[in-house]
Amino acid sequence: MPAVPGRQESRESLASWVTLGTRIQVWHSESAMTLDLRRIKLRVGDAIEREEPLELDPLTIGGQTFVFDLPCPVASITLTRATTGILSTLAFTATLRGPCMRCLEPATVDVRVERTEYEATDGQAETDDELENPYLENDILDVSAWARDAALLSLPDKILCVESCAGLCSSCGRPQSEGPCGCETPTGDSRWAKLEELRAELTD
Repeated sequence: MPAVPGRQESRESLASWVTLGTRIQVWHSESAMTLDLRRIKLRVGDAIEREEPLELDPLTIGGQTFVFDLPCPVASITLTRATTGILSTLAFTATLRGPCMRCLEPATVDVRVERTEYEATDGQAETDDELENPYLENDILDVSAWARDAALLSLPDKILCVESCAGLCSSCGRPQSEGPCGCETPTGDSRWAKLEELRAELTD
């Protein structure tokens, strides 16, 4: 695949597409990562692919800020014209950094994204949400919003410094990975004592 030309000084720059061995020139705005599908002429069965750097904004999760490593990840974007619509595929990998969700020490997670959206062009999208691409409006594909949401959906349930992280002491806040802190082990809530007795009886 030919290399994507460098960005120009103007707000719009020319990008190179490849389809069935033919180069197609598509203009896009540098201010936002969007694709104007009206400028892409595809016949049924045609597919085009492009690689584009993604500028991913920081994410706020649970009140904590997580940022993506530089350089920007390079996304592979594929558009395929089907008989009744357009199939869009987005794939990229990135590294996200932020505080561990258990002990607040620095943590990193590799994000691997591969998402597909379909937009019906035969009127079915009006009655079936599954046949509508939420990132495609008036033939403008919002790649930035799609990449952001896809990255969020690809994250693990918890971002940890290590999988075995034991978190912080509930009394003094010291990381339990540093060893015993000397705090007393908290006792159970007396209000649940009867339920504990009942659970013990049921499991005997």
